[in-house]
Amino acid sequence: MSTRSKVRFALPLVQVAFAGALIARFLAPPHPEDFDKVEYQLYRALNAPAFLLSQVPVVLLCFVWLVWYAVGIEISGRGQSVLTPKTRSRRAADALAMIFGAGVGMNAHYNIVPTAAWLLYPTWGVTIIGFYGHDLWVSFRSSRIPDGS
Repeated sequence: MSTRSKVRFALPLVQVAFAGALIARFLAPPHPEDFDKVEYQLYRALNAPAFLLSQVPVVLLCFVWLVWYAVGIEISGRGQSVLTPKTRSRRAADALAMIFGAGVGMNAHYNIVPTAAWLLYPTWGVTIIGFYGHDLWVSFRSSRIPDGS
């Protein structure tokens, strides 16, 4: 198994284990003092895209796995998306991913007190927007370049 394949499977498993442990820790409704705890903030910020989609523990763990599996797949793309070209409309998929990234980045304001972990939300947002924005730009650029035949 190549290193990329190992990352593709190890990354989601580690994140699901981490999120599962912290979900068990914070399964009860959070108390106001929990919002100041570093582990609570990291648990939410590291999995910000999944939290934007769901807050139900079992569904959240599925989304955590899905998000980190997609990250592992996209890492293997060497700077270009592996997933969006497989859709019927690559440009629409890139645009929707960029909108999702904006939602993740703006979600910082609603979920977490301003601390170092707060920076992970805009980092997720900028990373998602930048990655899929670059992929969108490449798709437009490649459609204008003649293939030389």
